Amino acid sequence: MLRKTVLTRAFMVFSVGFFCMAIPLGASARDMNGKFGLGLDVSSGGVSGLGMRYFVSNVKIDLTLGVNAFIPSGSGDTQLGFYTAPAVIYEFARSRKANLGIGLRANLGYKNKAANNGSSTFEVNIEIPLEAEYYFTSHFAMNFSVSLLFDIVPASGRILKNKGASGQGVPSQKGFGISFGAGSLIAGAGFTYYF
Repeated sequence: MLRKTVLTRAFMVFSVGFFCMAIPLGASARDMNGKFGLGLDVSSGGVSGLGMRYFVSNVKIDLTLGVNAFIPSGSGDTQLGFYTAPAVIYEFARSRKANLGIGLRANLGYKNKAANNGSSTFEVNIEIPLEAEYYFTSHFAMNFSVSLLFDIVPASGRILKNKGASGQGVPSQKGFGISFGAGSLIAGAGFTYYF
């Protein structure tokens, strides 16, 4: 009986100690408040380009910008495409080497008439990303995400390049689609240099 009580207490002390060690303390978390970063980002919703990030406490304000332009040497109009993905991500788990957050991102794309077979088009989709960011140094980090994606395809056709849950491509006709993971383990990725 005494032995059982001692073992039970030892197990409880061990469990509490292990639990306390597993909890990341605020002092050990990387302080990103006020940090600004530039890099490359690819969203699950199909926007890739220059990534800009700014931290306000545990909230990351994120913007990805992309542009496509083609100027024909002969006759023909200039083909233009503009893409952007603003996001807000709340980092609910933070440590010295990595942070984990969840947020909301809008992916927006536009192509002019010359770039879209005679009719300009605008497409939007919304994603809820679960994003992990790993810090190699104080200035360099990589991020990986998987997202729940809500896709709205206009009648003028798809222009945001996401693959959908099947990995085979989502339909290009007008409609609404939902996917998770965009057909791969890592749906979005990028790197950032923080100043």
